[in-house]
Amino acid sequence: MNILGVVCAAHLIHNALKTSADKLPVEVEPIINKIFQHFRIFTVRVEELKKFCNFVEVEYKPVLGSVKTRWLSLLPVLERTIEMFDGLRSYFLSQEKSPKFLRDFFNDPQSILYLRFIHSQIKLCTNTIKKIEEEDIWGSEVAEELRMLKDHIFNRKEQQFFTSAILEIKSQLVEDGLITEVEFAKVVDNFYNTFLEYIQDWGKRFEDLHHFNWPLLNDAPSWHED
Repeated sequence: MNILGVVCAAHLIHNALKTSADKLPVEVEPIINKIFQHFRIFTVRVEELKKFCNFVEVEYKPVLGSVKTRWLSLLPVLERTIEMFDGLRSYFLSQEKSPKFLRDFFNDPQSILYLRFIHSQIKLCTNTIKKIEEEDIWGSEVAEELRMLKDHIFNRKEQQFFTSAILEIKSQLVEDGLITEVEFAKVVDNFYNTFLEYIQDWGKRFEDLHHFNWPLLNDAPSWHED
């Protein structure tokens, strides 16, 4: 009996996304973890942040941290950071002793653009992982989900798909002369290419499982009379 060995698809997606994110101008994981650590045990800082959130008319919510062993656990943390971005930005830029790392981040007008970009990609990947981690799923189904994820990423690359929020921020940055369309396109293409190449290189064994796709009934059977 021949046994086909494959890697864990969830970890494959996790590593592909983390590797691709390293190609972005913003270091997402260190930033949000640094923000979390800044407020984690300091009640005075939290109360000060609440004042700034109130001032910029942003609803305060507790700052979240992520699980270091699961990069995709950044999704709710990113969502919270984006929701409170204006409040956090006002807070860190007003503090004389703010960590330089965070001051530079919130001073960079591109920061929110790439936070929203990586959030969009993590959300897509998370939806795929939820499906492949369901009970009673077999290898060919996992392979099919992985193939569809690659197709989604490829289509986003080819069609230059972005959420309305990303397009709005990008247009404003281009109008202000802070970035160019070409620069942004180069960054996101590098991200997408890195993701697709990683999945292709490390997920080759899943391609063999497509031979067992027939039970999925993705294609309706047809009968031909002689």
